[in-house]
Amino acid sequence: LEITSIGEEYVTVSWSRPKWANENSSEGETDSRAMESAASGYKVRVLNRAGEEVISQYFSFRQTSCTLSSLQRSTVYSVEVSAKDTYDELGLWSDPKHFMTLEAVDVNALLIGETFVKVEWARQSELKRRRRLNSLQDSGSDESSGSAFSGSGSDDGVIEDSDFDTPGGEAVNCGHDNLVGSLRKGIKGLRCVDLTGSSSEEGEDHDVENDCTMDGVVIRGAAEALQWHIRMESRCVLGGQPEAEHCVDFFAQGDEVERLVDHLQPNSEYTLAVQAQDQNGTWGHWSEPRTLVTCPRLKITADSITETFVNVSWTRPPMLSDSLGGLCCYPKETDIHNYQVHIKPLPSEEPFDERDEPLVDGARLYETSQRSLRLCNLTPGAHYRIVVREQLVDSRGRFVPSTWGSASQTLLWRWFTRWVSFPLR
Repeated sequence: LEITSIGEEYVTVSWSRPKWANENSSEGETDSRAMESAASGYKVRVLNRAGEEVISQYFSFRQTSCTLSSLQRSTVYSVEVSAKDTYDELGLWSDPKHFMTLEAVDVNALLIGETFVKVEWARQSELKRRRRLNSLQDSGSDESSGSAFSGSGSDDGVIEDSDFDTPGGEAVNCGHDNLVGSLRKGIKGLRCVDLTGSSSEEGEDHDVENDCTMDGVVIRGAAEALQWHIRMESRCVLGGQPEAEHCVDFFAQGDEVERLVDHLQPNSEYTLAVQAQDQNGTWGHWSEPRTLVTCPRLKITADSITETFVNVSWTRPPMLSDSLGGLCCYPKETDIHNYQVHIKPLPSEEPFDERDEPLVDGARLYETSQRSLRLCNLTPGAHYRIVVREQLVDSRGRFVPSTWGSASQTLLWRWFTRWVSFPLR
């Protein structure tokens, strides 16, 4: 019996009886009787580590391969085959082949903003390996610098220093080399490990067949995926309809391990899940659903308004709940925050004069670390649009240069017209 492929809940095997020569046949005799080797059918069974039969099936004598499913993920089993002779009696069982089904997939949030979130996915052991590696990198960096960075959020599950694009199209460098763990593969995409889970040393021409006959050796399937299917679902206020369902669904190639998903709803709870298509083209189970909450938008208010200036202030409402270990892209409440304030006349108003102040796309831009600002040199009776953005931080709490989050709630104001005096009669 040979194992040809292994999935999350199935194993595919094939079998054959080796050729043999009749010992009584004379040398050079071309016709040899092999009636004793004839089979009327086969039985294939899967046993757990305790030797208990988990599943078994009978097959006709014409069938020499099969797939047995309904197995548990990341579990060690053994598989055997026995042939029924022409008297309908089962013969000896073949040498058992130990194997381990593929482990479950999982998904994790890395960076979370108001309308975007960066997520990663992989099989569970690969995600744990990334977390350990990032934890070691963080510790080494902090020790070498002699200081701890604030605003880093939870270290669990955070891949830092990655390149990603914000919804505004600006590139953000968080300094992480994209790490894709690849398992060493033997022939047919299978590899041999001992029963404790440690890999055996093998090269490109390593013969899995030899290892499979050794005691205490288990065959594992190729953990790499052909495709990933990621789904995010939320029930929120969407398009003016309360409790409307917002779904983001996309496929990713097998070598893609993370993506920035934008066009989400701010301050909304999303359920996140992923499934993998294995090397045999079979889709596995959906991962355990994870919950993440996007950040709320900044809320801006006008504290006082006159004919030529306005005092505005802003705050960020608290999040609905903590997300699944992901890092909010903004500093902690007690840390320093950087803001960018935009003010621009509405299209129906006279535009700003660049001779008064420098403009960016017709708007005046101000940067401040305070949570309030006075906007001056305005035209009485004019309508203006005011928004605020906050500067992003990486996973170590350091500001990302020239990179700002989503716009706050828009503030539209009409300034007072000047008072006009009339002479008294």
